[in-house]
Amino acid sequence: MASVFYYVAVKGALSASDCDAFGLDPEEITALSKRFPNSKSVVTNGVTIKGPALTVINTLCQLGYKVVSSTGEIEITWTLQRETSASSASNPSVHQTLDELEFERSLSNAALCGEVEKVKDHLRKGTDANAYDSGGYAPLHYAARKGHIEIAQILLSHGGDVDIRTKAGKATPLLRAAFSGKEEMCKFLVDKGANVRAIDDDGQTVLHRAVSSGNSSLIKYFLKTAPELGTQADNKGLAPILDK
Repeated sequence: MASVFYYVAVKGALSASDCDAFGLDPEEITALSKRFPNSKSVVTNGVTIKGPALTVINTLCQLGYKVVSSTGEIEITWTLQRETSASSASNPSVHQTLDELEFERSLSNAALCGEVEKVKDHLRKGTDANAYDSGGYAPLHYAARKGHIEIAQILLSHGGDVDIRTKAGKATPLLRAAFSGKEEMCKFLVDKGANVRAIDDDGQTVLHRAVSSGNSSLIKYFLKTAPELGTQADNKGLAPILDK
C-alpha cells in the first residue's frame, strides 16, 4: 500500500524560549497552541510556538513525526517527517491525541490506575491535588470511582477537596463512588466529611447512584446514614427504587 509523507520544519536556537514552525496544518497548530499557550504568532509561511525548539520537536515526535535532518549551528532548522497510508481519508485528531498523551502523564491517570508512587511523585512536584483534566474531572473523582482508598487518603492529605464537583454533571467523589458500588470508599469519604446529601445536576443522590450500582449493602448503608434519601426524588420526580 502506498504511503504519503508529510513534512514540517522547526527553526530556533537551543537557548531560546520559543521557535518557529512551518508546514503545520490548522489542527496541528491548534493542538500545539493548547500545549504551548500564547503561540500562533504568524511568521512568513509559519507560526511562532512559545516553547523551546527541542520540546516542540519532542511533542511532534509523539504525534508520529521523526527528525530526518537538521542544518545550522546557532539557529538550527530541523526537518521532520510523518508517514501515513495513502488510503487514510484524514489524519487522526491531533488535538485528541495530545489530550490523551497529557492524561497518560497526569495525576488523574495515576489516581485512576491506582499508582500510589506516581501519585506521591506528582504531589511532591507540586501538582495541585484538585487539578481538573480536560474532561472536567479531578484526581479524587477517579480514585473514588475505582475504590482506591489509599490514593484518596493521599489526595485529601495534600489539600484535596472531599466534595469537589465534576465540571459537567456536578457529581462529587462520593456520588461517583456510589455509582460504582464502591462501599468501602463511600464509607471512607463519609468519614472524611463528604456531604452524603449532595445531589448532582440531575437531582440524584448517593442513594439513586447506589441503587443503580445494584450494591444492596451500600443501599442499606446510605439508608441508615441518611434515611430521608429513600423518598427524595430527582429532577424527573423519581425516588430511588428499593427492594422490599
